[in-house]
Amino acid sequence: MAVAKKLTGSQRKSFELKADRNLLGRLLILLQTAEISLPKLFCYPLGPIPWALATADGHMVKSSKVQVMHRLEKDGTQCEAPSLENSVHIIDGNALLQAIVNPPENFQQPAEQVFHRLPKAASVYFVTDSYKPASIKQLEHDRRGQTVAFNIGGPMTKLPPDFKSFMLNSQNKQQLIRFLLTEWKSEKYARHLFGRDVYFVCETECCCLTSDGIITTVTDIATLHSHQEEADMRIILHALFVATTAPADRTVIVRSPDTDVMILLLSYANKIQLPLIFDTGSGNKRRLIDIQSTAAAFGTEMCSCLPAIYAFTGSDYTSAFVRRGKVKRLQLLQHNNQFIKVFSQFGLQPELDPNNFTGIERFVCCMYSRQSYSDVNRLRFDLFQSRYELKADFQKLRVSDGIDVSLLPLCRNSLMMHT
Repeated sequence: MAVAKKLTGSQRKSFELKADRNLLGRLLILLQTAEISLPKLFCYPLGPIPWALATADGHMVKSSKVQVMHRLEKDGTQCEAPSLENSVHIIDGNALLQAIVNPPENFQQPAEQVFHRLPKAASVYFVTDSYKPASIKQLEHDRRGQTVAFNIGGPMTKLPPDFKSFMLNSQNKQQLIRFLLTEWKSEKYARHLFGRDVYFVCETECCCLTSDGIITTVTDIATLHSHQEEADMRIILHALFVATTAPADRTVIVRSPDTDVMILLLSYANKIQLPLIFDTGSGNKRRLIDIQSTAAAFGTEMCSCLPAIYAFTGSDYTSAFVRRGKVKRLQLLQHNNQFIKVFSQFGLQPELDPNNFTGIERFVCCMYSRQSYSDVNRLRFDLFQSRYELKADFQKLRVSDGIDVSLLPLCRNSLMMHT
């Protein structure tokens, strides 16, 4: 989308200013008669931001996550739920809170609702996000919108009329999570906790709630303390913990609607030596995906580089490429072992390996359907030139529809920063 704004001049005339990403091409071709190297110009972003990674107002480009999950599901199998006695459940707590549609009048009642929606298994892990003042996810928070902070004074505090707006504020969610822990630790929950272990993540800490039916006991679990901001990664930490502490006949069930969680589960599947099930969807679309069989279908190497390709093509923290979907990039990776090796190196070294970056550059060229290219700067210029050609007299231009600069690949410098 382009930004357009109308202004009124001093003579009462109306002008329209528009962020036109196509105008640049017309200007550059007109400069070709001067001693300017167009191929060299395309070694630069040609704008205040790399247009291939940004909207016209400078925000990150978002991509569809759901399609990725559907693609990953095709190579796996769905399964039946094991018995509660033989399963350990890890719950995305924030998703459970967001699912509250018709909240009651005061905060005491949603605390009870959420607790009773937990599986009745012997071990349940309730995993939540932590909220930091300087967050890497701040751009995503701003995109979703921010609302005013609310003070939860106690169980009888009335809920705000718009609960969804309440959940847009990080401080409100932080307060709500602390309130749930305070409530569940109280003696009125003791009879519900009898015979169960409920692990509760609150900020960087994790505690285990148990009961003899009369008194609730709170035990700090130092092994599960973490500074990870996202519940997605905390879920993996808990799954690894269960894999080392639970009996061999247990099945780990992770309940979350988030594609990010499935990506991470697949990448860590070979380290979780227990049957692993991903419980996702709602209503008649709810399904249980066998993560171990899905991981086996893709292979260990492919699964290990899934987080890298997922982040590279757009996540909550990184921008997607304009009009370059995730699913086709995943297929491109799946059918090329060289690219799998390239993305499997992400995060292993503090510095970017020049040899590895060469592979990234070629991957981006393939993203733009130019398999014969390995130089993004050259590809940028050739794609541009194919749309803006001089006629034989070198005076008139055949511009046709032109080309939106955002549809060209990144220049090498911008691609290096993105990588």
